[in-house]
Amino acid sequence: MPETEFSVPSNSRLMNSKYLKVSLIAGLVLAVVFAFIRWQIAVGILLGLGFYQLYFFLLTLHINEVISEAAANGKILTIWPKMVRLFVLFFPFLVAYLLPEYVSFIGVTIGLLMFKFCMFVMTFIER
Repeated sequence: MPETEFSVPSNSRLMNSKYLKVSLIAGLVLAVVFAFIRWQIAVGILLGLGFYQLYFFLLTLHINEVISEAAANGKILTIWPKMVRLFVLFFPFLVAYLLPEYVSFIGVTIGLLMFKFCMFVMTFIER
């Protein structure tokens, strides 16, 4: 069987995607606006943004690892990277639940969904 070369995208290129940058900027602007209205929502947005950045970084690491392992050894499946990423998404909600006087549940939701919202809007505008 002939060997096939796989081109694995670098983490820096994936982490510097335009969607990630736009969602970070939009989320920061929204957090500044909510800081004057209700600061708990602003804290939630910042917490959600930060943990989504961590989630996206872990996702790119896992994807690169899976592609590299599949190219070298065949198919490898593990559940632990998925569990860690789910915990990263769950943790801001846990903080909002335990500290509602400091962190807004709605703000966390907005922060975590900001990337998906910006990606949807930018894709719609580009077409």
